Amino acid sequence: MSGKTLLQFGLHSPIRDERFIVTNRQYLRELVYDTVYLTKVVTENVPKLNLEQKKVYDEILNSIISDSGQLYFLDAPGGTNFLINLLLAKIRSEKNIAIAVASSGIAATLIDGGKTAHSAFKIPLNLGYSESLLCNISKQSDMAHVLREAKIIIWECTRHYG
Repeated sequence: MSGKTLLQFGLHSPIRDERFIVTNRQYLRELVYDTVYLTKVVTENVPKLNLEQKKVYDEILNSIISDSGQLYFLDAPGGTNFLINLLLAKIRSEKNIAIAVASSGIAATLIDGGKTAHSAFKIPLNLGYSESLLCNISKQSDMAHVLREAKIIIWECTRHYG
């Protein structure tokens, strides 16, 4: 087989242009979702939204499409995980980045692809007087790139009623 080129086997040479090489593992990790499965999830579950949920779902998606940079607060004592997971599925099904975080580890497990906010945003756990109150993400870091590319960041803040 020596002396044969890939073209002789009907294969193209690999593209070696650095513009097409992505080495940011955090970025790639946010894009590994099965888009066919997620599209099916969206198709099956959007009709299950009640009228209020559907209104919120449509408004948030329209905000993303128009790139308006809106900020939304959803307050639903019964929980919003169904709506949150459906929004995440829709955005990820279109090969876009959707970051999901929660204030607690238990809440993070209820969100598809969820992480704790402290983990995702490098928030210090002990906010003593001598420590910086800033997240430890530099502007040039891989995580900063992921945050800039995200279509949506959902932060689930669990409230305790009582």
